Amino acid sequence: MPSSFKEINTKIQNIDRSSPFALKQGKRTVRRPTTSPLPPELQIAREKYQYNYSHIAPVAMVDKLPKEEIPNLEWWTKVIQVMILIFVNAKMSKRLHWNEDQARRNVALLFRQELVETFWEGDFKTRLQLIWHLLKAVPQFLWKSTTLDLSDWQTLVLSLISQVDQASEREQNILFALHGGVKERVDRERHFQTATSLEEYNQQFVAIDVPAIAAHFQEDECFAYLRIAGPNPTTIERVWSCLGDILSQKFP
Repeated sequence: MPSSFKEINTKIQNIDRSSPFALKQGKRTVRRPTTSPLPPELQIAREKYQYNYSHIAPVAMVDKLPKEEIPNLEWWTKVIQVMILIFVNAKMSKRLHWNEDQARRNVALLFRQELVETFWEGDFKTRLQLIWHLLKAVPQFLWKSTTLDLSDWQTLVLSLISQVDQASEREQNILFALHGGVKERVDRERHFQTATSLEEYNQQFVAIDVPAIAAHFQEDECFAYLRIAGPNPTTIERVWSCLGDILSQKFP
């Protein structure tokens, strides 16, 4: 019997050595475990989503979204409409005598001023790109006597966004300049001041409705709800305590 065990053991070792999955380590031979092939759908998903663990280590973040998951123009239209509404609300909250139409005309004028400044500060290729988008989206802008409303500016911004995924990054730089420039102009003209009371905070909502929770957040039932299903009101701390001076000027 012992000889038969030895014979069987010898045959097994010979099989392991001849296996393509065998790996020799000194005098020992370690057999690598065989794996079944990946399902086609998993292989496709791995090719689509390339994760990077160094952006915010160790969180897995996708370097680039697949084309079908990039926000479409319908989504961007809604984002732009909200952005414009925030600008209009900011103007109205400072100048309560303005109605919404007056505020919208003023924001449209700020867009025009920022676009002209971006045009003259850009290089030759940036100017060509801007002229091309103006001819495509709002050709009436080329006539000095024509005043564009915010819907025209929305059309221009959407035209720029539609080209962001192309090889050139000029459209993206133009968008950043327009958004940042208009926001700076709005803040500068309204002389931004931090609200020091709930009443002053609520007065900042003019074109935008006051959040519904504003009427109930101090009630016990609402407090209990936030304690269980929302941001815990007993552990929220001031933003500057975590981020230093980065946001302290914008938050009370």
